[in-house]
Amino acid sequence: MLAAALGVAFVSVRGFAELADQFIIGIWPFYALGVAAVFVLRKRLPDATRPYRTWGYPLVPGLFLLAAVFVLGNYMISEPLIFAVNVAVILAGLPVYWWWERRATGS
Repeated sequence: MLAAALGVAFVSVRGFAELADQFIIGIWPFYALGVAAVFVLRKRLPDATRPYRTWGYPLVPGLFLLAAVFVLGNYMISEPLIFAVNVAVILAGLPVYWWWERRATGS
């Protein structure tokens, strides 16, 4: 429901190019978190079975993380208001997640 409401609100006030820009900037933190998880999991579970090996580890994922920080930092400096709106929209999902988790565990 939240995603539908946000989608309607964004489509009502933004053009396609602006929506595409916001989507791209909104998805980059999650790409970076996914790549950062490689480092975290290698540290926490060094002996775990790895059906997929990360090519060029640790150089390639490290370079990707640097690039992601650069892209997001550049956007934050060049478009601070739009960046703040993107962050607010992403963070708006946290209360929904917490509510969903509490409902699923029955507490």
